[in-house]
Amino acid sequence: MKIKFGTCLALIVLKILFEVSVPIMYPLVDSLPKNCVALSDTTVESERSHITQVLMTLLASPVLHGAQLVQQVFAGLLQSSEAVCLACYAVVDGEQGVLLPECVTGMAVNNLQLRLRETDLAQLLVKSGESYIVDVNATNAPHWVGVFQGLLSELLITPFMMAGVRAICITGATQQGFFNRIGMPQFVAFTNLVALSLGLRAEASHDPLTKLPNRTVFFESLERACVYAKRSGDLVGCGVLDLDGFKQINDSYGHDAGDRLLQYVSARIRKSLRASCVVARLGGDEFAILFVGCVQADVERMCVRVLDSVSTPMDLGCYGEVKVTASLGVTLFPLDDGDGAELMRHADMAMYAAKAAGRNQYRLHSVDYKEYVGTISERKKPSAPSLRLVASI
Repeated sequence: MKIKFGTCLALIVLKILFEVSVPIMYPLVDSLPKNCVALSDTTVESERSHITQVLMTLLASPVLHGAQLVQQVFAGLLQSSEAVCLACYAVVDGEQGVLLPECVTGMAVNNLQLRLRETDLAQLLVKSGESYIVDVNATNAPHWVGVFQGLLSELLITPFMMAGVRAICITGATQQGFFNRIGMPQFVAFTNLVALSLGLRAEASHDPLTKLPNRTVFFESLERACVYAKRSGDLVGCGVLDLDGFKQINDSYGHDAGDRLLQYVSARIRKSLRASCVVARLGGDEFAILFVGCVQADVERMCVRVLDSVSTPMDLGCYGEVKVTASLGVTLFPLDDGDGAELMRHADMAMYAAKAAGRNQYRLHSVDYKEYVGTISERKKPSAPSLRLVASI
């Protein structure tokens, strides 16, 4: 009997997925929970077998990367049982403590974007690496679970790490006791498959030199942040940073020195910002910065920190100590109410205005085109909360 290579690979990966499943916290019960559906062993085994078969089908699929696979995983999870009617993953932001659901399948959970408390179950599980079953109607359930009352009976929360980012996979069922009845390994295997596919996606979506997200990821993050800002009323800053004098260093010392410099600069930019901000490499010596959950004064303070950090001399080993500066342009949404491409264009205009004004400074851009320059002497003093921004050049 001939067995296809894809099937063999699926069997191997499936075995790995089950073996690396994260630890589970089973709720301690002496009997079936109230309203739990009691089924025969044959029915339970049939459901369990069907879920495993869905995993096998996904692993044999020719699409084994990126968001397409994640969508396939969640769609397959809902098809695996009539009781499963929600699947998504959510990134847990360490700075802001916000659940940001992604690839939501089965039902809309926009209200899930809530700030988490340090004592919240989801936060604790992410830190401990353990999974848990949550009774949606329990009085001690996490505060954000209330949006599912009347729609679901229980949630399975499974934490995982994705390219260094903490995240949780959320699966919802309409039957009480469903996850304990079927068994946890199958559902944890789905989570591991999501983590694996997102890890592969991260490799393809990040700059190999600096390990920063690339242009595509930045645009996706920018669009997502703008959608959230319209609901929350927060500001979103879109920035473009370009190094001053990088070409001379690259030409004088060679590409190896230039690469080292870019790695140092990317690390310094990242450390100068909040954990919730996004830094991406657009190409060459140009970077993009996404400021989220900030007021204008916060954005300007971070601009100051970024410029001061980049301008600090760097030791490139055998190439000696070098110094570069940067020019930074930023525009604020929704004060600048454009789409992602327009916001990037305005930030780029502001960056070139900063270069034209003498470099080593930042500029903010607004639709009223009033000029404002954050000069070297002014950098220590963020501007007033009112929007006094940028310039056309």
